Amino acid sequence: EADHGRAVDLRKLARSFGMSYETFRKSFARQVGLPPARYRLARQIDRACTLMRRGRLSDKEIAAELGFCDEFHFSRRFKQIVGLSPRAFRRAQSTAAP
Repeated sequence: EADHGRAVDLRKLARSFGMSYETFRKSFARQVGLPPARYRLARQIDRACTLMRRGRLSDKEIAAELGFCDEFHFSRRFKQIVGLSPRAFRRAQSTAAP
């Protein structure tokens, strides 16, 4: 949760809890409502939205900070989750600001 840009090996994490990956994934999904990988992606996108609202970083910089392989991958995943491209999200934020 705290380090959005660092890669997380979910299988290794599951082993650290003494369970198989499938058991961990199912238990996590049951308790949180999303599988671990989707939860992590949602948290990364939430962080991206916060960074965009501050307006100091480019999409490329945000992608790098959050651990996406490139700006295109970040933009594609952002649109899947938010429903807007990063550019459209920024535009909507700027028109909604007082």
